[in-house]
Amino acid sequence: MYDELASRSRRTQHKRIAAHTTERIQRPYPVPAYVEAKPARVKNVKKKRYAAKILIFMAFAFTLVYAVGVWLPEYMEYVRLQERISQWRAEENRHPLRYRSILEKYADEYSLDPALVASVIKCESSFVPDAVSYLGAKGLMQLMPETAQWVAGKFKGGYTDADLFDPETNIKYGCWLLRYLTDRFGGDTAAIVAGYHAGGGRVSEWLADERYADGGTLNASAIPYGDTRQYVSKVLGAYEVYARHYWSEIPAEFAGI
Repeated sequence: MYDELASRSRRTQHKRIAAHTTERIQRPYPVPAYVEAKPARVKNVKKKRYAAKILIFMAFAFTLVYAVGVWLPEYMEYVRLQERISQWRAEENRHPLRYRSILEKYADEYSLDPALVASVIKCESSFVPDAVSYLGAKGLMQLMPETAQWVAGKFKGGYTDADLFDPETNIKYGCWLLRYLTDRFGGDTAAIVAGYHAGGGRVSEWLADERYADGGTLNASAIPYGDTRQYVSKVLGAYEVYARHYWSEIPAEFAGI
């Protein structure tokens, strides 16, 4: 009897324990408070990220506006300056200057603009001292032997054609001739240059003709000889370049280049 009661008691206790365990397993597991709050935190993070993107966009927009308003004009001015410097250097390379001390010596002696002397040499021989033309003109300033002999007669000493290949002698004779033409044509630069190329007699004829001169001044574009007209145009163009590059104050923007 006691054994039966004890057996029933153990079975009942086991059933209670099993039922309680089953109930705990089936019951929904309670959700922690921090898990329930997770959607709210994600929403805040999204808001912050969106705000950060807005700030980045605004910073980029401000930088772009500043660049367009300030940096771009400065950059374009820099580009234009570099272009001007490049043009200046290219122009100077096309117009070299050699024998400067000799050139300035005789330009000063005969009261000539050294830039004019340099431009004549550039167009006559490109500063090649032993240049000879197909007509027989020789040296830096391309003097014809008969003209050079006439000029040499104004100085003491003899003359040979070989003297024309000496830079100092050639420049001396050429400057004397330019001074002679300057006095003859009253400082009319076009007439002086034309006389150096075609001879003073022809230029005097042109100056007397209203078709080629205006008020006693030679019209360079109306010179009847095409080769002389082109020569005068070249020399006057080179004259401006030599004056600007070698006998004028260098523009401040080019200082130090």
